[in-house]
Amino acid sequence: MSDQQTAASEVVLLHGWACPTGYWAPLQFELHRHGFHTAAPPLPGYGPEAPLPAGFGWNVESIADVIARGAARRPAPVHWVGHSLGGSIAATIAARHPEVTASVTLLGMVPTAPSDATRERLSAMFLDGAISEESIQQCLRAWYGDPLPADDEMLRAPFDVRRTVLDASLLAALDGVAPDVPQKIGVPAQVIVGADDQTRPLSEVEGYMRSHPAMELTVVPDSGHMVHWSAPAACADRVRNLVAGG
Repeated sequence: MSDQQTAASEVVLLHGWACPTGYWAPLQFELHRHGFHTAAPPLPGYGPEAPLPAGFGWNVESIADVIARGAARRPAPVHWVGHSLGGSIAATIAARHPEVTASVTLLGMVPTAPSDATRERLSAMFLDGAISEESIQQCLRAWYGDPLPADDEMLRAPFDVRRTVLDASLLAALDGVAPDVPQKIGVPAQVIVGADDQTRPLSEVEGYMRSHPAMELTVVPDSGHMVHWSAPAACADRVRNLVAGG
C-alpha cells in the first residue's frame, strides 16, 4: 500500500453481543500483515475503558452515534468491520454517518432482525431471570463449536458486564437495524458468513443478498458464527479486496 492508502486504511472492529474484544486478535494479526491499522474497542458499557453516561439509552442507533462521533476525530474515513450486533452498529454508522465511513464488512449477519424463534429462544435464556451456566455454555458452543477456545476467561468475561448493559444490548441485537438502513448504505459493503453458522440460516442470508445485489457475499466453508476467529486469513483477504475495490 502507498503511504496515502495506508493513512486512509484504518479498520475498526465492532464486536457482537456478549463477545470479547480479544476474539478479534487472529483477524487483527492478518490485517496487520496486509498493512492495515486496526482498532477493536469495547462497545460502550462493555468495559471500564468504555463507560456509559448516566441515563444513556443503549440501542443500535445511540451506540452508532457515539462511535461515529469518535470516528470523526480520525484523519480519514474508517473501514468498519462488525460482527453480529457489531454488524448492525457498523451498518447503521455507514447509513447515518457516511462522512466517517469508507467501507463496511458484516460478519456472521445480515442487517435484518433475527427470526421470532431466535428472539424467543435467546430471551428465555438471557432475559428472564438469572443467567444459567447451561445457557452460557449452550451459547458459546453455538458460536464457536467444539472444542471451545482455550481462553475460558476471555469467552466468559462479557457475560459479567453490568446486567442492564447486557440486557439492553441483547435487545438491540434482537431488534436489528432500522428498516431504512440497508438502502442508505452507499459505500462498498460486503457480508462474510460461515457455511455452518447456526445463528442465521444460509438460505436467509442468501435471500437478503438477492434483494441487495450491490453487496458482496462470501460463504466460508468449515466455519460458523465466529468466522473471523476460525478463518481470519480468508476474512482479511476479503477486507483487503473490498478496500482495494476488487
